[in-house]
Amino acid sequence: MQAAALEATRVRKPRAAKPASETERFLTLLSDIARDPAVSAEKLGQIASAHERITAQDAQQAFNIAFTAAQQAMSPIVKDAENDATMSRYARLETISQAIDPILHAHGLSTSFGTADSPLERHYRVTCKVRHIGGHAETFHGDVPADLDAYEGEPDKVAVHAYGSSMTYGRRYVKVLAFDIVLKDEDNDGNNTGGEERISQAEVAELTALMDDAGLDRDRLLDFLQLDTLAHIPRRRHAEALGLIAQKKRLAAQGGH
Repeated sequence: MQAAALEATRVRKPRAAKPASETERFLTLLSDIARDPAVSAEKLGQIASAHERITAQDAQQAFNIAFTAAQQAMSPIVKDAENDATMSRYARLETISQAIDPILHAHGLSTSFGTADSPLERHYRVTCKVRHIGGHAETFHGDVPADLDAYEGEPDKVAVHAYGSSMTYGRRYVKVLAFDIVLKDEDNDGNNTGGEERISQAEVAELTALMDDAGLDRDRLLDFLQLDTLAHIPRRRHAEALGLIAQKKRLAAQGGH
């Protein structure tokens, strides 16, 4: 009991007041000014508009600083997936997000995606809004073709699948566009075979004949392999090149492109 009584008699220290925000301080000032009968409603409106402009400018400046800092912290992202139809490589959306989202959040930035009407026929407009905790936001967009190519054995792709496929591509495309992300292949210099043995001239001629038979453009194969010429194909990638050509031939036989 004595301890409880002693506790009750103690003088409790008041909690420190939470610092007022810039907006709260301005509203207090505006309220003080409004009590002055010499200040007209029009003048109050002008003061409020001026404050709004200054606040917006400060928020945009904070956004620009954060955006630039985030970009500087981003490293090139490796293309970690293959498109069998186009024989090209790309970076998955989840790969891009895992690489840059922590950087964005560390700088007070976040992204959200949506859609808007596209002026292009059979296209979706994918939007990416980049927000900063300071209040400013900017929206980027890209118009992507509707992915209506049919699956094997189907006359048309199911509408919901076409939409989902286009949205995934669009989000990946716009995110890369918004932050000017560099995408690279695992081999930074595909033409550098590091002294490896290359395929023979006879094998080059064989690949050329097989590509002609499959209707495969040589530049597309070289782009996929990240090489300038067939003669630069390392021995260890010969089977890979043959497999790509065979895959293209199968797709063509099935009516693909």
